[in-house]
Amino acid sequence: MLIAPNHDIVEPFIGWINSTQDFIDAFESFGIQQATCTTGVDEFAEEQISIYPNPTTGSFELKLNHNGNVNVKLVNMLGATIYEENISASGEFTKKLDLYGFENGIYFIAIQAGDKTRVKKLRLIK
Repeated sequence: MLIAPNHDIVEPFIGWINSTQDFIDAFESFGIQQATCTTGVDEFAEEQISIYPNPTTGSFELKLNHNGNVNVKLVNMLGATIYEENISASGEFTKKLDLYGFENGIYFIAIQAGDKTRVKKLRLIK
């Protein structure tokens, strides 16, 4: 017995799946909807961002390779934003940041360019 997302009790699907559409139809019969995934060249790829040193004892550099406006946000483990800056980058860009006044732990750096956001983990160890 299976329970669909709409809480109906349904019998398990037994049969052959001969095509992608059969697979989609089988899942949709249980109330599970298809998600669309797109692929292609990423204009703001992971390789265009580096944080050094990581782990850090306080001071570190964020390096970007991007043309255009970038929002840089540093967030602690509680989700509180402890630093945020909008940057107009053209090509390679380096920003020095300092965490000397903060507690040891894990922080996240969210870099947003247009509709793309990349998040990097940073460890602070004093």
